[in-house]
Amino acid sequence: IAGQTYGEMVKGRAGGGSDVFVQARTNDGEVLWTRQLGTDTTDDALAIAASAGAVYVVGTTAGGFPGFSRKGLWDNFLITVKR
Repeated sequence: IAGQTYGEMVKGRAGGGSDVFVQARTNDGEVLWTRQLGTDTTDDALAIAASAGAVYVVGTTAGGFPGFSRKGLWDNFLITVKR
């Protein structure tokens, strides 16, 4: 699953504002792993897709992820999350 959090789901990973989280669960709902990522402002997950070995998250950000320059008030992103 992917979503938005305003807190720290993964110790030491809260970026500020809202962050994106990605979480894998078993069919019974048990959490297998959680990843949290974000900038110092608002980040939202809009879509998620899985492929062998990776999860892809598309969303919007009002900040700038490392290695990317901020282009406008809101920017889109595509991030690969390793399982």
